[in-house]
Amino acid sequence: MNEPISPAQSGMFRTLAERSAVGIWQIDTEGRTLYLNPAMRTMLELGDSESVLGQTFHQFYTPEGLQVIEAEHRKRQAGRTTAYEVELLGRRGGRRWVTIHGTPEFGPDGRVVRMVATVTERLAESLIEPFDLSFLPHPIDLPEVAINVFWHAKVHRSPAHQ
Repeated sequence: MNEPISPAQSGMFRTLAERSAVGIWQIDTEGRTLYLNPAMRTMLELGDSESVLGQTFHQFYTPEGLQVIEAEHRKRQAGRTTAYEVELLGRRGGRRWVTIHGTPEFGPDGRVVRMVATVTERLAESLIEPFDLSFLPHPIDLPEVAINVFWHAKVHRSPAHQ
């Protein structure tokens, strides 16, 4: 059984939500946005004055991603916590692969009333996406490639290292 949340713990959760690098997205059972934390707003490439409250999440995913999300949401409607990976589309045209961990929120009657998810970027894939590596005849070690891409883009080309 869960213990009630104290005011101090409530402040801790608010700080975590507002300052974390992990995106948090809360929606109602129809998919309308109820809450986005700052990290999620950054991933969605939303400006300071842009709001998506009340809008659905559909505009931020590919058609393939939406199929995955709809299947996972059916599981959440049945009360299950799920995890999956999809491509996220930013408002300004950015694309990134993300891992979503979603869970239902239950009302007093035990029915699902909202869903909340944490969203984290799959950094390796997002870093190499601009480099078309589809020509490679074998699977690549993405973490190693990401480190090399980062080194060449940030360290090797840095004026301090020229």
